[in-house]
Amino acid sequence: MHLQHDIACCISILFILNFAKADSQDYLQEKTIHLLDKKFNSNEYSDNDERDREFLASEDSEVSVSNTFDKNIIWKSQWANNIKFGQISGVSIDPNGNIGIFHRGSRVWNRNTFDNTNRFDRNERPIQENTIVLLDKLGRKLLEWGANMFYLPHGLTIDMYGNYWITDVALHQVFKFDAKDIAKMKDITKLKKRQYIQEKMFLNNHNFDPLLENNVLKPSMILGEAFEPGHDEKRFCKPTAVAVESNGDFFVSDGYCNSRIIKFNAKGEIILQWGRHVNGNIYDLTHLSSNVFNIPHALALASELNLLFLADRENGRVLSFFATNGTFHKEYKHPIIGTKYIV
Repeated sequence: MHLQHDIACCISILFILNFAKADSQDYLQEKTIHLLDKKFNSNEYSDNDERDREFLASEDSEVSVSNTFDKNIIWKSQWANNIKFGQISGVSIDPNGNIGIFHRGSRVWNRNTFDNTNRFDRNERPIQENTIVLLDKLGRKLLEWGANMFYLPHGLTIDMYGNYWITDVALHQVFKFDAKDIAKMKDITKLKKRQYIQEKMFLNNHNFDPLLENNVLKPSMILGEAFEPGHDEKRFCKPTAVAVESNGDFFVSDGYCNSRIIKFNAKGEIILQWGRHVNGNIYDLTHLSSNVFNIPHALALASELNLLFLADRENGRVLSFFATNGTFHKEYKHPIIGTKYIV
C-alpha cells in the first residue's frame, strides 16, 4: 500500500507540467536575490504526518477526491505482494523501466531518532537488511542490495544513465553509485541463480571488485560529513532528494533543517544555492515568499522546459525554478494535494 500511495502521488506532477509548459514561454527570467540563512532549525521533523488524512476526512472539507485520478487506472493489489518492505522513503524508475525502491527495513523514524541538534545516535548500527530493491514491471525482484550501508534512507533517484543517487538523513550525506557497478551486481545476482557455474570462477575471470561478492557497493561520490549536520559548503542537514540533469549537473534539496536547494556540477562542486528559513514558528501561508522553504522535501526536473520543481512540504505547495540559475518561475497549490511530499 505504501508503494501504491507513493506512485499515486507522482501522478500529480503531470498536471503541473501541463500548466508550466503553457506558461514558461512568456515568462521573463529576471534574476532574484537568494538570501541564505546561516542558522539551521533544530526542531524535530519526521515523515509521519497525519494532517492530510485529517483534512480529507473532515466533514467540513468541500474538496472531493472521488474523481481525482483516472478511473481507467487499475491498481494491482497483488503486485510485489510477496516482498516485505519497511518504511518506503523513495521510488524511482531506471532507464529500462524497472522500479527501484528505497526502504528502511526494520528501522523506524520517530521523535526519538534525532536529538535536539539533529544528530543521530552514532552507536546505532546500520540497517542490516537490504534497503534497495529493484523490481521489473511485473513486480518480480531483479536485485536487492544496501545491507549494512545506510542508517536512515530517504531519497532515491535513478538518472537517465542508470546511476543511483541516494540521501541518508541520519548520515547527512548524498551518495552516487555508478551504473556500471549496479550492472556488475546484477550479473552476480543472475550468476547465483545458475547452478551450473561456480561463482568464484566467474568473479576471478571477470576481475570484479571483491566487495561486490558481499553485495556491498562502493559509491563513486559522497557529499557531506557523516553524522555531522551543518549549513555550509561541506555539510548538509538531513538532505532529502536529488535531481540530475543530462550533463551530470545535479540538485540537492537540503532538507529537514536547512531550507535550501544546492546545484552542483558533475564533479560535486557547488555552482549555486538558494532558499532560506521561515522566520518564527507562526507565519501567514498566503503571503509566503517564493524563496522561503519549510522542509524542501522532493525534486523533479522538466529538462525540456528548463524547470526544476520543488515539493515545499510544510508550506503545502510546489514551486518551480529555472534550472540554469534558480530564478523563481511559478507556484502551484491546491488543497486536494495537501502537504507536498513528492513531485
